[in-house]
Amino acid sequence: MGREPADLVWAAGRCVAIMYMTSGKDSFEEKRRHNHVQMHEWIRNWQTGQVLHGPKTALGYGDVDYIVGISIVGGFQSGSMIDDTQVKYGESNHRFGNRKLYACATISDSVFLRLSKRSVGIRDIIHFFDYLRGRGDMVSDDDAVSWIDHWEQAQAAQARNCFGPILPSSESLNEAWQQTRMLFHSIRTQPIGEGHVNHGLTLDLSMGDAVWLSVAERSLALQIASPGEKGPVLIGSSRAVSVYNLNVLIAAQTKFIPNNAVYFQKPGITMISSLDFGAENPVRMFFIGGNSFGTGIYNALDEFRQQMAV
Repeated sequence: MGREPADLVWAAGRCVAIMYMTSGKDSFEEKRRHNHVQMHEWIRNWQTGQVLHGPKTALGYGDVDYIVGISIVGGFQSGSMIDDTQVKYGESNHRFGNRKLYACATISDSVFLRLSKRSVGIRDIIHFFDYLRGRGDMVSDDDAVSWIDHWEQAQAAQARNCFGPILPSSESLNEAWQQTRMLFHSIRTQPIGEGHVNHGLTLDLSMGDAVWLSVAERSLALQIASPGEKGPVLIGSSRAVSVYNLNVLIAAQTKFIPNNAVYFQKPGITMISSLDFGAENPVRMFFIGGNSFGTGIYNALDEFRQQMAV
């Protein structure tokens, strides 16, 4: 026990989320304790020189500033709760101290599945931890799932408001949202080393960012002139997220897409859609530019710790 790093690991910049999963007929507390023992034994081994190995990557303990612990339990009597007692918050220089575990919670497998289907990143997990902390006790699966669904609807409503003047209230965004999530999943699961994919940036992006990209794409596509009509053939929109940008470019045809768009030089992610094959079936592409990423996670975790220390 403790020799294997985790059942699942997300790495974004100098932040790593380590996840431990257990199921069975044991009580919630017994399964929670089992995961905690594994997590803390691995962190101790990590501190003493073991390396976190992944596909074409290796992280020593000194390569990481933040650790997020996620305990996932399955079976009967499942629930979710923040694990305040498992994290030390009193250090004045916590990020570079010996203890780098900034946040930890236990959630049920059904709640984790609900989160994973919504293209969440580490920032979203921290936001969910805030919800659990606010409850102050064990949260039932039904309550947690209801909160996740409400949160997704709130993100969609906020994105719609950004494009209210050009997006009809009757316009359905379900297909655009589903396809954007599929593209994010494809990027995040691509083996490291293939292409020029910045995995840290895609994990730093939140579900709200993915929703905004899909809403922006659909809203702008409605503004492109139809064949034979006058109107714009290339239109774009940008949104600042921490130190990087989300960009969307929509073109009537691929030939209108600039080869050296300034969007590609900025830290961030650019979504390009060409309507060559019709607005209902656009060709979607993601481009990731710049080398700066992960700051959104760092800010979220620092805020999380400061609130815990109050």
